[in-house]
Amino acid sequence: MYFMSWRLSRLLAKAATLLTVIFFAAGASSQPMGAGAMRSGSHPKVESVLTELQHQQDKGIAFGQGFSQQRGIQVIDNYITVFFELGQGRTVKDLDADTLKSLGVRIIKTSGNMIKADVPVSMIIPTADSLPAIQFIRLPDRPHPEGYVSEGVGLSKATKYHAIGYDGSGVKVAVIDATFGNLDAVIYSGNLPAGAVKVDCTGAGCTEVLSFPSSESAHGTAVAEIIHDMAPGAQLYLIKVADSLDVVDATNYCKSNGIRIINMSLGFYNQNFYDGTCYNANVVCSVQDAAANGILWVKSAGNSAKEHYEAVFKGASDDAFTVHNTPILFYASKVGEGIHLYLTWNAWPTTDQDYDIALFFYNDLLSDPRNARPVDYSANIQENSSLPPTEAIHYTADRSGTYVVYIYRASATQDHQLELYASQSLYPKVSKSSLSCPADAAEALAVGAINAAQWSTGPQEKFSSKGPNNANPPINKPEITAPDRVSTYAYDTYYGFPRSFAGTSAAAPHVAGAAALILQANPAYTRSDLWNALISSAKDMGPAGPDNAYGYGRLKMPKVFAVDLLNPAGGETITSGGAYTVAWKAAPTVTKFKLKYSLNNGRTWKVMHQDPYVAGTDYSWAVSVPREKKNCLVKIIGYDDLMVKRGKDKSAPFVITLP
Repeated sequence: MYFMSWRLSRLLAKAATLLTVIFFAAGASSQPMGAGAMRSGSHPKVESVLTELQHQQDKGIAFGQGFSQQRGIQVIDNYITVFFELGQGRTVKDLDADTLKSLGVRIIKTSGNMIKADVPVSMIIPTADSLPAIQFIRLPDRPHPEGYVSEGVGLSKATKYHAIGYDGSGVKVAVIDATFGNLDAVIYSGNLPAGAVKVDCTGAGCTEVLSFPSSESAHGTAVAEIIHDMAPGAQLYLIKVADSLDVVDATNYCKSNGIRIINMSLGFYNQNFYDGTCYNANVVCSVQDAAANGILWVKSAGNSAKEHYEAVFKGASDDAFTVHNTPILFYASKVGEGIHLYLTWNAWPTTDQDYDIALFFYNDLLSDPRNARPVDYSANIQENSSLPPTEAIHYTADRSGTYVVYIYRASATQDHQLELYASQSLYPKVSKSSLSCPADAAEALAVGAINAAQWSTGPQEKFSSKGPNNANPPINKPEITAPDRVSTYAYDTYYGFPRSFAGTSAAAPHVAGAAALILQANPAYTRSDLWNALISSAKDMGPAGPDNAYGYGRLKMPKVFAVDLLNPAGGETITSGGAYTVAWKAAPTVTKFKLKYSLNNGRTWKVMHQDPYVAGTDYSWAVSVPREKKNCLVKIIGYDDLMVKRGKDKSAPFVITLP
């Protein structure tokens, strides 16, 4: 205690001498179910899904919850909102009030013979039986939103994949996030599938759950929406975490469940020196573990370009860290605003080099500089010990206005580079190397942000974190950029205006969804193949080649073909009189094919099969020519089930020789 008081007194003394401040305001049955089985237990006045919901609820609350969640039916405190259809000419006055009360029915609104009401799940059938005026009880009409598909789907050209049937089907994608608020409402709206798997890893392990608290932030829900917009057929796993050890469990869950793509739109700080190094089961360790197991980890680059400062501390022991005699400033706009400061220096993983950090309210320093006390400080005792080189402050603003950050050399014997991150914009700031962790990992595909409204021209969002990381040698980051300020049901309905989802959190899931489409189209692709497909097709922006703002450029889907001829590719020598396997791959919508060959470099063509069309992905061609041919070609034409031509492909020249 004496030591800490003595150290604090040193901080106060130094702060009093530094007052030149620049203000900153900155599983299914094998047989189909018969009609009798489907109607078993049904009620003539109740929609069947509601009848089954009550039957499941009668078995136990867990059964009812599982049933309702799987179908996107919102049940709150055992109540469900339904419509009563009354006979023509009847109104709510024809319903006995005492009976309604005894059943626990709560009328919400009426219009003519239609009534919207909340009914206990256990009272759905009794309500139908007890009120003769009711002709039918059903779920309310479900609108299908038309304005909540992310603008990034069209900007990235994902629509070209959708048009020929690629939707991410067969690909498992995980969203690792801290909150999934408003999830049930978004599923009910149709903007997320009811079959999304919900996993809570914040306990002793990972447990599949029915839902998450609706009151928490909708961040992860909005992220998942964008992936679903990009790859509507992908199987989503929504995995909740609260710290880096939860991320370890989440990664293990992904490995065990065949998940190929992870999106993480979360940032961690003080995990390392932002150099992509794995220490103490930090999130970089999880990224590296996932990569070693063939999982592509897509990570938001961070929103810290204006909330980051770095410099080498130079000065005598106990000096305060300033810039041109000006402390580091930021502005808190309201009382109750969270203030988070993270400091680290290049002495990892443990050190006896000691720095401290203190937070002052500017007006306190201005009015009484010698007696002003910090509103909070962090003074871990690294000297004479082996602690990580980190300090952090988490403070709730009790006053709005300008705050001052001082960093002090407590007992460091060397000059160290300091990295400071804040939850508010800093003055001065350094946007270079402002990545959040684990975007600094070489194995993480880091994604920057471009405003969707400025997609073709840029610039990168001012807050979008820039590279490189602090490795030796440094690695260019981010790898790619994607759109933000896009539409999601989760955010737009909450904030009340369109395109409300901004930040690299919104950019990253566009890339994760794009990866799912590419993987469906190329199921043999490895993690490296996916990575290379994304960066090689990106549209270069900024300086030529990869840079530390746009990476390899803005997201652009690789070219996709309805039909892709694999064999022959060209250059082969095929022997006449034998059989040659012509092979191809095709988009899901392409189901019938016509194969042709030319012996004169495409001047004339012949069909190689007797049936009008062939199916599958290969055909055994009986090759026969009277003499050697050097400029032979094969062509394939693909059609959908309606016999609409969807695409074609042709080989390069090859040779057919005699035996």
